[in-house]
Amino acid sequence: MQKSPIANYNLIRSTDIEETRERVGKLLWPHRMRLRSSEKWVNTRLDGVFIGDIALIYIHYGTPVTIDPGQISDYYLIQTTLSGNSRVSNGRREMDTGVGLTTVVSPSEATRIFMDQRCSHMILRVRRDALERCLMEQLDRSFTAPPVFELALSHDTPVGAAWFQTLQFLSRQYNAGGECLRAPIVQRQFAELAIGQLLNTHRHSYSDRLLRGARVALPWHVRRARDYIEDHLGEIITLAQLSREVGVSARTLQSGFQRFLEQTPSDYIRDRRLARAHNALRCAAPGSVSVTEVLVALGINNPGRFANYYRRRYGCLPSETLAHD
Repeated sequence: MQKSPIANYNLIRSTDIEETRERVGKLLWPHRMRLRSSEKWVNTRLDGVFIGDIALIYIHYGTPVTIDPGQISDYYLIQTTLSGNSRVSNGRREMDTGVGLTTVVSPSEATRIFMDQRCSHMILRVRRDALERCLMEQLDRSFTAPPVFELALSHDTPVGAAWFQTLQFLSRQYNAGGECLRAPIVQRQFAELAIGQLLNTHRHSYSDRLLRGARVALPWHVRRARDYIEDHLGEIITLAQLSREVGVSARTLQSGFQRFLEQTPSDYIRDRRLARAHNALRCAAPGSVSVTEVLVALGINNPGRFANYYRRRYGCLPSETLAHD
């Protein structure tokens, strides 16, 4: 077993299977855990540091296990194998991993992870809404489907080597720095470093558009319409009203959105409401708000249809996001 790079932040030590399943599930994500039929024990160690929109997690079970979380709707998992071997499947893709390889698990695909008895993983868990927000800011536009990353990231490549060095840097900082690194501004900058590096170096489904988007500025009428939408999401916004507010014809506005944002104004409005609703439901304190209240505040007058769009986007219903522990 490779020594934990963040050993000063131990959260779980356990030899009990049920305790391991329950506590790891609460800290990271709900999942099913299966052992080989002959095994009756685990030797679990989990260390973790929570840094704003990201978390550094070291995990070792000490016995062969299969972890089956299904579709992890709220997080991207960037898993680096420190010792032993594992097999990671994400959707239809599968990869055998060992030392020198990182896998990037995307939330829109069902996931399964097998770890042998020597296997230890260093995981960077990234909040999906934070990554998508960063991507949207860089693209200067919305998008309809979550980014899907290439599964494998080899440390023999420049991109993979740079990522591993960043992981080591963050681990060393927190293992040595202690309380002085808990300031929100420090956590925000570290999270932005990791998310920005991942988006701009490891290939994903929006990489080509990200390169094009860096060179194409939005025309003034599209930018003004987008800003108006952002400020009035809780109101009814029609195409006719939006074109009057911007000062161009409906046809010009439609054409601008299709050309530069690759979607209609209506689709853009729906996507922004989806993102705003998801963030509000995920961040709500227990018992502080209902799904209906969130949807009404966003001007959503057909909750059933919106729930279908929400499930397609996030893999669960709005009520399930609100109830998430």
